[in-house]
Amino acid sequence: YMTSHMQKNKKDYASLRGLTAMVVRRRKLLEYLLREDLSEFQRLTSELGIRTNQLTKPKLSGARGRRV
Repeated sequence: YMTSHMQKNKKDYASLRGLTAMVVRRRKLLEYLLREDLSEFQRLTSELGIRTNQLTKPKLSGARGRRV
């Protein structure tokens, strides 16, 4: 898996960029699913074993990061 590869090869910045892009894409898709279909979001995250504590926190916005 990519995470074990990144732990062994700390200076492999090209793979790090790809891994970061995949994680961001997954997070955005999960945020969309959380907004649109909560029951499907819960089913999917429990089935895949994805932690959701960061996704369900309120977002920070604005220049100073005030909670909305």
